[in-house]
Amino acid sequence: MHDMDKAYLVFGVENETHNIVGTSFSPKRAKVGNQDLEYWLVTQLTPRIDFKIYEFKDNGKKLHFL
Repeated sequence: MHDMDKAYLVFGVENETHNIVGTSFSPKRAKVGNQDLEYWLVTQLTPRIDFKIYEFKDNGKKLHFL
């Protein structure tokens, strides 16, 4: 992803097969220490990047995109 204009981090898709398996991970509720994961990422990434967390379901399986 280095030197790319855009990239995505996807939770809920199997790496090898790309099958949608869903996830129980919830980045909007995750914490690092006592900080929300989203805020922690913003403060730790250099250079600063803008990102959004998208959450949706496909056939009842939960997916997250960052």
